[in-house]
Parts: sequence; C-alpha cells; structure tokens
Amino acid sequence: MNHLHYTQSTYGWVEDTLGEMHREPVYTPNMSDIIDGPDPDDSPVSDEEALTIMAKCLNGVLSFCFENSADGNPNLPLAFRRFCCVAWALRPEYFNHASLAAMAPSLSVTRASLSSIVRKFCDRHGVRNVLMKNETTRETYSKARKESHARRLKEKPGTPCEAPGSSEAIELIPTPFISTSVPSSK
Repeated sequence: MNHLHYTQSTYGWVEDTLGEMHREPVYTPNMSDIIDGPDPDDSPVSDEEALTIMAKCLNGVLSFCFENSADGNPNLPLAFRRFCCVAWALRPEYFNHASLAAMAPSLSVTRASLSSIVRKFCDRHGVRNVLMKNETTRETYSKARKESHARRLKEKPGTPCEAPGSSEAIELIPTPFISTSVPSSK
C-alpha cells in the first residue's frame, strides 16, 4: 500500500457552498516519496507513541499559557488571551482569518499586546502562519518605527520640566481650600 505524505505548501482561496471565499491550506504531495518511495524509517507510530507526542504538545501549550503565574495562582484572563493567541497562530481559520486588530477589542486588550504574545510563542516554537508578517517585513517596520520616533524627538520641543538640565522652577497652580465638613441640618 503506497502512502504519500502531504505537506502544507501555502494557502489558497476556496469558495464554500454559500459562495463566500475563504482561505484554506493547500497541501502538496512529498515528491521524494513519489520518486524514491516511502522512507523506511518513516514507520507509523503506535497509539501510545501518538498519545505521548500529543501530551507533550498539550503540555507545551498549557505551560506557555499559564507561565508567570504569581504564587501558584494563575491569571485566568491572561491565560485565556495566551490560549487564543496560540490557537490563532496555529489555526487562524478557526477565527475566520481575523486579524489580531479585529480580535483585540473582544479580548479587552490592544493589538500590540496580542502580537507580542503571538511573537513570543511563534519565536519559541518556530511556528509562523500566513497572516503574520515575515521577518524582513518585521525588521523594516521596526527600523521605520525607530526612525520616526527619533525624528519626532528632534521636531518636538520639550517643555521646561522635560528638557534635560532645565533649572526653571515649575509654577504650581494654587488650589483653593475646599471645606470637607458637612453642615449639620437642624
């Protein structure tokens, strides 16, 4: 029996039964299996080995979601956000290929905080999905952000209290004394 191994090569647009287009992974056959035949070391794993591999994967995901728990008490909102980020990084189609900016309001955080969690997980485990920027784009955005920040610092004059070495005294606006005593009603 000839078993071909398929690897995910890209994402493609597919029309569903309602006529809406959505992205799905495209799998291509492993050409070396077709030419050379299947690898003899590529034997199927037993159920116990598969269960062990799945348990290690789940342990890695849950360890990431619950890391930095203070005093053994997990921060459940943070763990949920991290789990959503891991799920988005691994299977964005579960979120209808929504961007992190679209997901952020429903998780009550900013897009940048979700992006930070996704980058941390993906960099640690070598994962990347199609909705993420590639490394060269990431470097270009970082460089542009740093240049823009430096340019703004040069253009924006600092206030006396922010300027380095400023010895001007800051004039405080006097606040009127407000009586907190409540008059008694007789």
